[in-house]
Amino acid sequence: MSNGLMGALLTLTFTVVFVGIAIWAYWPKNKSKIQSHGQIPFKDEADDNE
Repeated sequence: MSNGLMGALLTLTFTVVFVGIAIWAYWPKNKSKIQSHGQIPFKDEADDNE
């Protein structure tokens, strides 16, 4: 394979993976889970000890 074809395939692969992750992240079913994970840095450490 030539370098040009290899670069094009690599770019296409990364683009497909990125779009797949974006679709998964914005899928309505995952909204509550992602929002709760987003609140982890703001949780009180006392909550973690329980």
